[in-house]
Amino acid sequence: MSGDFRTELPRTSCRIRIGENMKKERNLIHIEFIRIFAAFFVIFNHTGNDGFFLFAFYDKGSLTYWAYMFLSVLCKISVPLFFMIAGALLLRKDMSFKKIWSEKIMRMALALFIFSVITYIGTGLYSPGGTLSVGDFFYKLYAKRVTYAYWYIYAYIALLMTLPFLRAMVKNISENYYRYLIVLYIVFVSVIPCLEYRLSQGRVHLYQQLSPAWILADIVFWPLLGYYLENVYDWKKCTGKTVGLWALAGVAGIMAACYMINYMYGVTGECTKETSQTFHSSFIVFPCIAIYVALKYFWSGKTGQRVPGTAKKIITSLGGCTFGIYLLHMLIKEYFSGLWNVFREDWHVNHMLSALLVCASVFAAGYVLTLVLKKVPGLRRLL
Repeated sequence: MSGDFRTELPRTSCRIRIGENMKKERNLIHIEFIRIFAAFFVIFNHTGNDGFFLFAFYDKGSLTYWAYMFLSVLCKISVPLFFMIAGALLLRKDMSFKKIWSEKIMRMALALFIFSVITYIGTGLYSPGGTLSVGDFFYKLYAKRVTYAYWYIYAYIALLMTLPFLRAMVKNISENYYRYLIVLYIVFVSVIPCLEYRLSQGRVHLYQQLSPAWILADIVFWPLLGYYLENVYDWKKCTGKTVGLWALAGVAGIMAACYMINYMYGVTGECTKETSQTFHSSFIVFPCIAIYVALKYFWSGKTGQRVPGTAKKIITSLGGCTFGIYLLHMLIKEYFSGLWNVFREDWHVNHMLSALLVCASVFAAGYVLTLVLKKVPGLRRLL
């Protein structure tokens, strides 16, 4: 039968398909790289006082305080980038309601359920005195989430439900609409909240009905932004200068957020994980666009095309496992908790470097486990 199949495919057809696959891989390598970048910072975002919130334990006037705060704000690009990728890839496809529900939503719901079970049991067995019950599990799965990191899956399922509406939008709006959307985000998410706090220390807020919150929500704004950058923006106009200007804007956005975090610290006299995050994502749109533009420009250009094929295969493999890494990282982090003492006390490594090494270790372990789980029948499609 295989022989008959080969004779039915002309050699020119094979060449065309191989060429199309190579072109597709080259065009999407930046997506895989962004996935890796975002997945690593998702892990860093969950390091708490050991990494993400480490800046608060240093003197406000020190360089270390500002450098670690910069890194803490930078890590907030992770979830927006994942939503941008979703918009870039999903919104260019016409999908029926049946396909969205039977394939996309069902896949995510099964992944959420299976890995919530794994995480619930795994963390329960790891925690001394932890109690496990079927009722408690289903209550958390429905009303609270089993682990706080899984909020993204719930939001992603909500995004999938709205795909037909978002798809209709992108088919009928021009590039100016996307630019207007970015302006709205900057005004209502970045500028106004910061000015409110700077001028009134949070006592005065814009009447909420005046804010176009529905289109600035995570599951709407970021997918639309990703679709715009990937499929609408004219990349022929993008130059090294364009990338450089966005890089400056990204750094400026992070520094503006750092300023507001520090200002709020001065006003309240306290800096906790809860209060400090009020302004963490205020200007995150700038570094998100900067990172997407820079990576797309690099991998689409001559320099990116000269990267060895082996390196691209490694990037593609890592990028293809990031969903599994995300699903497993909270559980792995629990069982890798002993690494903190190894890096900081046994090896005398700097605290922030220790945090980054732990994140890299969790990422690597998640990658290997995902590769193994992809061999299990049924799980490959989920991961």
